[in-house]
Amino acid sequence: RGRVFDWMAERPAPQAWVEAVSRPDSVVYVAVADSNGAFTVGPLPDGAYTLRAFIDQNNNRGLDRGEAWDSVPARPPRAGVETTVELLVAPRDTIPPRISGVPSSTP
Repeated sequence: RGRVFDWMAERPAPQAWVEAVSRPDSVVYVAVADSNGAFTVGPLPDGAYTLRAFIDQNNNRGLDRGEAWDSVPARPPRAGVETTVELLVAPRDTIPPRISGVPSSTP
């Protein structure tokens, strides 16, 4: 269980797509955040997961270039233990740094 927050808009991310990807076999469990950005995925089998959330701007249920996202490693909580994850989605820079010029040295 957790909450998705749109970092750039400074508000909860309603209808954010949330995936819990099991490791190492990559089975995907999905959920959609409610109007307050809250979500619940599960129940999940015990194991390691990567929890990923993104704002699906074109509603294709897939993460595309330019869409805001966040991910975090996670494990299902033990019985009787409540845990909450907050995912802060933001666009990621996909352009690598480049050399813009080399100054000439003067003797």
